[in-house]
Amino acid sequence: MRHILFDPGGEGLTVLCKAAGLDRAIFSSIFLLTREAREGERITDPKVLENMLKIFDGLSERQASGALRCWQLNADYVATIDQIRSAGDGLRRGLGLGPKPSPAG
Repeated sequence: MRHILFDPGGEGLTVLCKAAGLDRAIFSSIFLLTREAREGERITDPKVLENMLKIFDGLSERQASGALRCWQLNADYVATIDQIRSAGDGLRRGLGLGPKPSPAG
C-alpha cells in the first residue's frame, strides 16, 4: 500500500482510487495530500495533477479493478516464488549442501 501511496508518478494511486469508486474531487485531494507527505519537493505542479486527472477520467472502475487484480496476482506469485526459494535454501543448508549455484555458474 505504501508503494501505491507514495509512487513518484502517482499512477498506482490513481488506479486504486478509481477502483474504489472515489469521485474526482476526493481523488484530487488524496493525490495532493500524498504528494505533500513525500520527502523533498512538496509542491505539486498543476500539470502533474492535470495528467493524473486525465488518467483518472479515462479509466472505468472495471478497468481499474482489473488492474488491481493483476497487481495482486503478480504480488502473490512473486511472494510464493520467494518462499519456495527460501525453503529450498534452508533445506540445502540443513543438508550441508551450501547455497544453490548460480545459473551462470
